[in-house]
Formats: sequence, structure tokens, C-alpha cells
Amino acid sequence: MDKEQIQFEKEQIQRCAISGERYEDAQFPASDASLGQPPPQPVQWLRPAAALGPVELFAPAGAAATFELGAARLHDCWLLGALAALATNSALLQRLFVSTRAAAYGMYTLQLYWHDEWVQVTVDDRLPCDAHKAPLYVRSGNRAELWPALVEKAWAKLAGSYSALGGGTLPQALRSLTGSVPVRLELAPPAAPPAAGGATAPPRLTWERLLHLLASGAPVVLYRNARAAEFELELDALERSGSSLSPARPSTEAAEPGGGGGGGGVLRGLAYPVLQAEQSLTLTLTLTLTLTLTLTLTLTLTLTLTL
Repeated sequence: MDKEQIQFEKEQIQRCAISGERYEDAQFPASDASLGQPPPQPVQWLRPAAALGPVELFAPAGAAATFELGAARLHDCWLLGALAALATNSALLQRLFVSTRAAAYGMYTLQLYWHDEWVQVTVDDRLPCDAHKAPLYVRSGNRAELWPALVEKAWAKLAGSYSALGGGTLPQALRSLTGSVPVRLELAPPAAPPAAGGATAPPRLTWERLLHLLASGAPVVLYRNARAAEFELELDALERSGSSLSPARPSTEAAEPGGGGGGGGVLRGLAYPVLQAEQSLTLTLTLTLTLTLTLTLTLTLTLTLTL
């Protein structure tokens, strides 16, 4: 933290200690202006204790990282996928939180790689909730864990509002969360070689490269590219049909018109962190789905690659 930010934090801690009040961020207030486009349901801004009960910033080590979507959707699956990937690397995740010294007063300072430089952003912990005190946007599947909602709020503050999170890409989110440049590797070769003078196809994912990436600790995700609106359409179709996201019933087949799709159960626009790779007669990738709708789900996918 720079000297100005450190001084500001000290002043806020002193003010809160004397007044007995918790920190309130005047630059990103609990108002419709911070929501951008308010959801149709009534909104109340609550502290985590009122909305979630007793919470900590991070769940205990070894706890599975899962997320749940609130009633108001932001079309920010691109960001949620990146958060799921980051959750597999505790060092990268904790690096986002520059200071938690004022956490007792509801004040957190995070950093995001924004416009080619690390930018520090301070937020309070008031969360937009519905009439039933449930957070409207992303929250951890572990109700005692706070970091996903705070990272989303810090991003919304830099973007101008929560509704501004409606457009983005997975590489953009990974870049902002890690400061590194994401590398795209194709899971399968292109159907046909590129035409003369056309764009060069991304390199293929090889077994050796996958092992190297996993050994390095770099977040590795499987991603089926799509626009955010298409992802939301699939979720709507699943809810209407009553389908569940499970290996026995591939979700993309249930969601796509005609029942086809060929996605192997992989929802478009959602990042699946790769946690483990094992080699047998074929290459098997074991993946965990870390985004949930109303309940926590674990999805195991088997993908066969020609070596």
C-alpha cells in the first residue's frame, strides 16, 4: 500500500474505533448508483453478519471452493469462471487482498490489474441483498466465506457499477486477477487448416505441457467459448426443464435447441478449473465445477485426446 492509502486506512480505523460505527465507502455507496441498473426486486444493503451469519474472509484450508448465484444475474460468468480458477491457487487469491487490518470495521483493500497496472481499491463489506436477506449477486457456497463477494464488489467499483459487469471475457478477468497474460491452448486440432493469409490457430494442448502447467501451480481451466448471454440462456433452459447439472445428464444437451451440441456436458462460457491429470490408455482430465445455482455440485468430466 502507498503512504496515502496507509494514512487513509489509519484514519478510518481511528474514526470507527471512536464512533463505534463500521466503515462506509462514500465513493461506492449503498445506493442505486452503485447497482447501475437496479434489479426488479427490492434491494437492501446488509453487512455479512446480517446476510450470511458469522463469516471469515477465507474458508479453512482444504474446503472445496464453490459459488452460488443470487436472484439478480449480472451476466458476469466470465468473471465467476476466473474466480473459480483463482480459488485453486491460494497464494494468488490472497495476493488480491492488500490489507485486511480494518476488517473488523468492514473495510478491505484489494488490488486488481487494471489498464496495465496494479490498482488498489478499498471497499466496505455491505452487500446488496433481497427482501429475504439473501445476497443478490455472487457468494461463496460456503456461507462462512466472504472473499468472492468482496472481489466482485471491488471489480464493480472500478467498473462503475454492478451492472457494468455484464460484459467481459475470461482472459480479461484472469489478466486482472493475476497480472499475467493468459495462454490459450486448443484441446483439439482445428477441423481444417487455416486459409492462406488467415489467422494462425492457437497451439494445441499437449500432455507434457499440461503436466508442466499443473506442476508450476498456474491456474489451468477448461473453457468452452461463448457469449455471456448464451450462458444465461442455457441456465434459464435448465431451470425451466428441471434438469440438473450432472455427469449422467450432460447440461449442454439439455440446454441447446434440438438436444445436440456436442459439448460433452460443458456449459458454454463457464471455466472449469483443472485440478488433476492422470494418464492411462487415454488422457483423462478430472475437473471440478465450481459454480452452482442453488446447491453445490461436483462434476467429473472425462475427455479423450489423441496423443
